[in-house]
Amino acid sequence: MNQRACDNKKWRVAGRTVAIVALLGALGLAFAAATLALTRQRGAVAAPEGEPESIRGFAVDLGDDVVLEMVWIPPGEFLMGSPANEAGRDDDETQHAVALAKGFWMGKYEVTQAQWENVTGNNPSYFKGDPRLPVENVSWLNCREFLDALNGRASELGLARDVLREGEFRLPTEVEWEYACRAGTTTPYHFGENISTDQANFRGPATRGDDLPDADLRKTLPVGSFPANTWGLHDMHGNVWEWCEDVYAAYAEGSTVDVQDAGAHALRVLRGGAWGFPSKHCRSAFRSRIAPGHRSDFIGFRVVFGPAVR
Repeated sequence: MNQRACDNKKWRVAGRTVAIVALLGALGLAFAAATLALTRQRGAVAAPEGEPESIRGFAVDLGDDVVLEMVWIPPGEFLMGSPANEAGRDDDETQHAVALAKGFWMGKYEVTQAQWENVTGNNPSYFKGDPRLPVENVSWLNCREFLDALNGRASELGLARDVLREGEFRLPTEVEWEYACRAGTTTPYHFGENISTDQANFRGPATRGDDLPDADLRKTLPVGSFPANTWGLHDMHGNVWEWCEDVYAAYAEGSTVDVQDAGAHALRVLRGGAWGFPSKHCRSAFRSRIAPGHRSDFIGFRVVFGPAVR
């Protein structure tokens, strides 16, 4: 797949797949309170029922005025996948109920070039010129290296040992990603039934597969350029595809707590759509996948802080 002329057909999800669904635990109230006591607080979303307003969000100072803002995603149940009548639906989106017993922390924005460069010392992105642009042109393997480096610096970033025992910075699982994207909604987009270029960065204003190719911006935009969802997360639709931890597989009837690892070369899940893709790929339920070593200016990621999932 050419980096500057990506063939959308390779991103469509079809055919036979194998079984996995990740049903996740996350962080309890004691963990949230300990984290907030050691990091700079950021109010982002309302606290879950029965939990204090003080756990709404936190930010980790990466140095040089660069912060990684995290928001609290409350526990709950949701319907993962899409109904049979959803426009643009693919056959791997079988709708099924998933329950998350506890909440978790998720990046308020896609990881930016400033954040990546602060942690790694380099910037692989194609689109440059603004430190708030999302980092792209990063593979799943590159993201794991970034997260390893970030976790290696956790103690100096102000996270105490008791907090570090409770979790780590990692990629979101597919369950976490869709649950956080929907933020309690059941529509194709967390905005509702339709999406426009006033709400996300994608290829064209239409809501079907015939989006106008001359209507897109043909580039990434700084994170936070569009309204957040109910839980305070920006750019869950469009801008760049976001890597998930999971191996791509069919949804299972049962659930597993941890992510199943099928080897280093197994296809990994991408979610959210991107600046050069039509709106149907930006739907909350849409699933894409590609080899973990693939890099493209369509692909970035966001982080989660929670218990290890493998």
